[in-house]
Amino acid sequence: MLSLASASGKKSANADAALKLGLLHYKEGYLKKSVEFLARHFELARTGEEKDQKMIDMSRINYGIAEANTKIEQYKKLVLNDTQALLDWKVNKKFKKA
Repeated sequence: MLSLASASGKKSANADAALKLGLLHYKEGYLKKSVEFLARHFELARTGEEKDQKMIDMSRINYGIAEANTKIEQYKKLVLNDTQALLDWKVNKKFKKA
């Protein structure tokens, strides 16, 4: 789908394909792949020929939710098991690699 959209040369077709693939991967539980496509959709929405603020906002929300869900397990581990690391994260907004 994305290759067809790319061949058309239209950013709007690319953005639409990236959104659909991102949401499909998200629904199937492939979060990392979903984040890749939703990030691409967000970038295309922001830089496209047609600046549709509503679409940009929707894209930002979808991308943010998918990105957050990739990190939720790590966050739950911090909350339940490692208070000091949680405080460090709250201060620095970076996770320690375990």
